[in-house]
Amino acid sequence: MKRTVCAVLALTLCLLSCLLSSCRNKKTPGEILSDFASAYPLPAGHVYDTTAPDTSDAYFPPELFRLLYARQDGGDDREDVLQCAVFLSTAMDRVAEAGVFVCPDRGAADEVMGMLTTRIRLLRDSAPGDTSNAGDARIRLFGNRVVYVVLDDNEKAMRVFSRLL
Repeated sequence: MKRTVCAVLALTLCLLSCLLSSCRNKKTPGEILSDFASAYPLPAGHVYDTTAPDTSDAYFPPELFRLLYARQDGGDDREDVLQCAVFLSTAMDRVAEAGVFVCPDRGAADEVMGMLTTRIRLLRDSAPGDTSNAGDARIRLFGNRVVYVVLDDNEKAMRVFSRLL
């Protein structure tokens, strides 16, 4: 009887640990980006979040998504994104962006990685101001999350995201 109680208690603790671990990994893109901003100094800017209500300053309208991430054919990959949060610098003298995109599966994540590659190319080739940050921009897949950074120290920024995800 004592062994059974101990086994049930051990199993319960194991399940509770797994549950807490999975909950920790379920942060929204906005929460992840907020945690990132606490660990990495971002320039002045604005965060847009698809989970924000349309009455919020953080609301990410579909029109802005299309403007930022349009493909050459005029479409975008919004259908491949469940949720996202994007930081855009408001400083006009230097390009700075970061984003977290949650996708339904690996195929969708691959599409989003292509979309972000196009965005970085656009920043590098035609953004006003200093675009040197885009020269070594990073895109990385973390499970079903795609992260991109176009910041002063992209390598350090991606290490911070690696710790958060």
